[in-house]
Amino acid sequence: MSRFANERAWDGERKSSMVVETDTIDHSGKAPLGGVVGRLHGSQSRFVSMTGGGDDSAVQTMIEAEPLGARVEVKPDESGRSIIRAITPA
Repeated sequence: MSRFANERAWDGERKSSMVVETDTIDHSGKAPLGGVVGRLHGSQSRFVSMTGGGDDSAVQTMIEAEPLGARVEVKPDESGRSIIRAITPA
């Protein structure tokens, strides 16, 4: 069984059709972390994802450019959390 609750809804949509609806940046730790809530275009399912995994490029993009409406690519990490791998501002 997939660790993503809506794995089937995500098929074929992960790279080009995931759009950020709201976001936050947490500056309380050593390095900033970003979080987003968005929607898959085809299925209209919502998703929650965060930055992490040792790659700071996604959170830096979120800090430098407006994330609302941005397209995102996410992937599960080894524990099944949805991690933002790339973000492209609208």
